[in-house]
Amino acid sequence: MKYIRLRAYIILFTIYFVSLLLSCKEEQIISDSDIHGHWEVIAAKRNGKLTATLKDAYFTFNDERIFSTNIYGEPKDFDFELDSDKIMQSGDQSSEFKIMSLQNDTLHLSSRMLNYNFDFLAVKSDSIL
Repeated sequence: MKYIRLRAYIILFTIYFVSLLLSCKEEQIISDSDIHGHWEVIAAKRNGKLTATLKDAYFTFNDERIFSTNIYGEPKDFDFELDSDKIMQSGDQSSEFKIMSLQNDTLHLSSRMLNYNFDFLAVKSDSIL
């Protein structure tokens, strides 16, 4: 009987330990060079629904920490800072973009602007040529 109980504890401990290992996710460290370049928005959502109004949108991040975009209508340049997984846009229209994921040439940003939740899926322009 003790053998069965000990075996059950070992199995439970093993399941717990494996679950703990699988739930640990290494935090991705994002640097300026990771987002540097021109990104074409290939899909955008406003409050969870696809929107066509941002079909020609883009983001450009350069070495001087200038963020260029046309998501506000006309093309505009802003200063930006990268803080862990957040892009902090400053200027006359300050915003914060959370980097949801960055995989090679694909960037997923999320932001709240004008009382709307936005999600942007963008690819580096040189990857779609």
